[in-house]
Amino acid sequence: MLFFPSLAVAQSTVGRVESVGFGGFYRSGVWTPIRVDITPGPDTPSGTYEIRVAQRDPDGDRASYATPITLTANLQQKFFAYFIPEPVAGGLPNTADGATANELARRLRVTLHREDGEEVATLSVAGLTLQNLDPSRGSRARSVRFALMLPAAARPPTAEVGPAANADQTRLLRVHEDLFLLPINPADLPDRDIGYHAVDDVVWLDGDIRELSAGGSTQLDALRNWLRTGGHLLVSTPSQWQLLSGFGDLLPVDIRAIEAKADFDPLLSLATRRPFAREDSSAGAASRRLPNPWDRMDLAPRFARAALRTGAWEEIPIFWSRSASDPANPEASVASDSESVEDRSPWLARKAFGHGTVSWVASDLSAFRRATYGWFGVWPVLLGATRSGDPLNFWPQPIEDASVVERGRWGASTGGTDFGASLLEGMSLRSRSTALVGLALLFFAGYWIVAGPGLYLYLRHKKRVGRSWFAFGAAAVVALLLTLGLVRLVLRGPADMRHVSVVRVDLTDAAPMRITSRIGLYMPRDGLQTLSLGPAVSAQLLPFPSHARFSTDILTPRPLDYRVQIDPERIVSPTANTTDSVSATLDVPYRSSMKRLMARWNGTAPLNISSPKRDPATRAIESNVVGPRLEGPPRIEGSPRRSTRPPFITGTLRNNTGVDLRDVWIAFPHALRSDGLGTRDQLLYIPFWNDQTDLDITALFSPEDPQARQRITLAPESTLQADQVLAGELVDWCQWLFYREPVRPGIAIHEGNYSDASANNPLSVPLLSLFGRLPPMEPGTSLSLLRAELHRSGARDLDATSVLRNGQLLVIAHANEQPLPIDFRVNGAPVVGAGRVIYQFALPLRD
Repeated sequence: MLFFPSLAVAQSTVGRVESVGFGGFYRSGVWTPIRVDITPGPDTPSGTYEIRVAQRDPDGDRASYATPITLTANLQQKFFAYFIPEPVAGGLPNTADGATANELARRLRVTLHREDGEEVATLSVAGLTLQNLDPSRGSRARSVRFALMLPAAARPPTAEVGPAANADQTRLLRVHEDLFLLPINPADLPDRDIGYHAVDDVVWLDGDIRELSAGGSTQLDALRNWLRTGGHLLVSTPSQWQLLSGFGDLLPVDIRAIEAKADFDPLLSLATRRPFAREDSSAGAASRRLPNPWDRMDLAPRFARAALRTGAWEEIPIFWSRSASDPANPEASVASDSESVEDRSPWLARKAFGHGTVSWVASDLSAFRRATYGWFGVWPVLLGATRSGDPLNFWPQPIEDASVVERGRWGASTGGTDFGASLLEGMSLRSRSTALVGLALLFFAGYWIVAGPGLYLYLRHKKRVGRSWFAFGAAAVVALLLTLGLVRLVLRGPADMRHVSVVRVDLTDAAPMRITSRIGLYMPRDGLQTLSLGPAVSAQLLPFPSHARFSTDILTPRPLDYRVQIDPERIVSPTANTTDSVSATLDVPYRSSMKRLMARWNGTAPLNISSPKRDPATRAIESNVVGPRLEGPPRIEGSPRRSTRPPFITGTLRNNTGVDLRDVWIAFPHALRSDGLGTRDQLLYIPFWNDQTDLDITALFSPEDPQARQRITLAPESTLQADQVLAGELVDWCQWLFYREPVRPGIAIHEGNYSDASANNPLSVPLLSLFGRLPPMEPGTSLSLLRAELHRSGARDLDATSVLRNGQLLVIAHANEQPLPIDFRVNGAPVVGAGRVIYQFALPLRD
């Protein structure tokens, strides 16, 4: 009788999952929002409940992701909950690929619980559609850049930039990621910043952003916090431009008015840079060229006139007094200074917001409904995936406009190379595993020698061979006792850890440091272990969100259950000016084994660093070592300036990180011409940079100093040398080194994983850090130079191209055998471990 009331509540409360991800689209290995609809029964009281989503972790145990909600009695309500899709068995079944509802219900269990953990109801997942945005295991699958576009009612023409229908189709050539713009209503935006982890960009076309905070909603806070941690918001200017005042400090410009102009440049120049060449393909039609849709435009050219705010970067200007020349002409090196003094204002401007970017465009992108051609060239520039000065042979192109030869070169016989595996190797405790396996083999060999030929020879010597079976049984019992004692002896002691950590420091804003650590933690004991991170502005400690591509099907006979609490006060983090105030904890079950974890930490506290004695064989570019080592957060100090002429940058930088850095890459965007038209990225490689050492980047980037700089004109078989300093365009780097070294001919005809975690100069670090700015791999002229699609499964968080998109300087480097940078404790005891720390610094570039 005592449990009848609980049974009545469970029977009277019903709910269902309305959607997973965004319209059914989600990514493997990242936080994913689900929208649920719950109707409480008459006996369900108001109060605090939890929505739990049970998913298996990479080690086969079962994690329940718990989102707290406040339920009101007798009122149907909708909520967001959050979870990480399980990686085992290929990930969640895609209904778009034919998975059944029963398969999905078995793998995705969503329940409603009281505060004490008692289950109230199981939420139905019937009717859901799921489609993974990440590439399938097909060798010709392509990655997807996922952008939300809102409001859905103001949708501009986007058909040309849609993703491929399947792994064997290509909508666009000369891109290494398909662009997927998904129209969405503001009400469907998540209420926590973790809900955006699958999203690369948010495009705001129209409306007042203040609606996201109406009625106490946390949607605007979630969007701002996502931007602070690296997101990208693109704001279009509607005819009612006053609505944009709600963006406040987010916008990079002060809008003055909407004015008429004689033409559509620079938008038209971007859209028609690759000429319209499509033929009529309708049945029975004569061969003829279709007219360019821009020629039928009846829209008056109108643009917003605005003034650039402090700290913002004008990437593409508007020239009001004349028609601007092609803003992407790579051959126009430096124009005369007279062109730069004409009446101009920003057309595309960007501004850093924390670690993210807010971009603004002076056009109403939703107005161009009839100009349906050329957006394949406009959207990548607006989102920062293509530079306006990139060479034409790397400019996107619809497959309908390509010749048969081009289709064959760019689309046929491609393979897939995934660089996400490079971040996994550093988590494994190889030395301990090797020692335990070696001890087990040694013990087995000793037991076999003693119990087999050893006892036999001894009994034969004693002429008691008849007692062999008794002696063998006794030896087995003794071996069992020795095994139990050996296990208790070996499986004890302190916890052990290996890690790969990414430390991102923005020196242009008050944003806290952003640290992401992949942790392999060995615990020599059983049961729940309490893990915790030190104080931070915001922090998360999670089971490792492994990508389904790298997970095996672990069939644990008795999986252990544990709960992952999603704290709304921690996830909806305060502003960057707030001091460190919160920590993160996680109770994880152990069986004297290793588990993989993910720690995300944003804060301002000093890092754990190790300063080993310098190897005298290593040498820095400069040797003026002065001053003590720093004890606080790492810094790269300097005041570099952007120049309109080669080498496009001047100044010096000082390493004040407290550690000697290896394999340093310095990148920045620059204008090809003094009038600001056409931008590209420059990249410099330095093998070593000792602590407290200055670099003269003017000389290193200067083509006039052959001793300090070499153009990238080396033979394809060349590799980076220990004392080599190289600088050049990012496009040249990709074709010379990034694509020829990792993407070998043996990999290019099938899918493969590339890992260089143990290499002296790992190319995966700059490649993943610059992924959003990389041009596609250019096809070669022979079968030995086939192109490959580039993937970054499970490593999207390493992308730091928001720094270049903001017009800033990016420094990438790493240091080996470093302690975990953040305060990490197991049952209250600190554990530091050792591993690789990858540094990413953002520095302002002054004009």
